[in-house]
Amino acid sequence: MGPSLRTGWNIEPVLARLDNARLVDGSGKVSFGGGDFRNEIAVLESAILFHPSLPELERLRIVTKAIFDAGSKQLSVQSILSEASILQRNFL
Repeated sequence: MGPSLRTGWNIEPVLARLDNARLVDGSGKVSFGGGDFRNEIAVLESAILFHPSLPELERLRIVTKAIFDAGSKQLSVQSILSEASILQRNFL
């Protein structure tokens, strides 16, 4: 089972805040300027259904890395879930 968005969750406002703060340099490295994004990461971690055996700490790591990996291209629900799926599969 790959990660999926919980029913009824609208994470578009969170993605919009992250996208507005997203900076990509010439080499494709992503950073996020203008603040602390722990709240956004926590919201995304809560909004995403992971495999039940995945530890909570690993879920936070996966969400954080998925945001940076997806952010090099385009931040969207699908791009974050796609990156999270790869990371979850690698962990399990």
